[in-house]
Amino acid sequence: MGVQNPTLNIFGQVNNTANQTLTSATLTLLTSIVSPSTLPAGTYKVGFTGEFQSVSSGATITAQLFVNGVADADTSRTIAPFDAGALSAFSAQGVIAFEQFITITAGQTFEVRDSRSAGNAVAGERTMTWLKVL
Repeated sequence: MGVQNPTLNIFGQVNNTANQTLTSATLTLLTSIVSPSTLPAGTYKVGFTGEFQSVSSGATITAQLFVNGVADADTSRTIAPFDAGALSAFSAQGVIAFEQFITITAGQTFEVRDSRSAGNAVAGERTMTWLKVL
């Protein structure tokens, strides 16, 4: 039996199952998808998954992780309709998911923001998890 290190046994989750209408072309906070500001400094494995649907023909939806207000470029994900032919007129729909290792100092937060390219979109069920690894 190994010895458990209580400083590494930190994990959590936030989620929201209520639909959220997305109206911004710039990345804005997804409701309730932000970490608490009480997490200790360290390296965390962060995961996100969310259901999205554009209600505007041909529009895209983007979601991205922000750490202490700064975009993590490696986590930018976009859902887009087909880019050619008859199906390009339909709306984008699907799941955006990512995992990323991040390092924070005490009091810093991380969050997921999203945007849409035109019209409105809807964020459905969404969840962010974290596990302190160092």
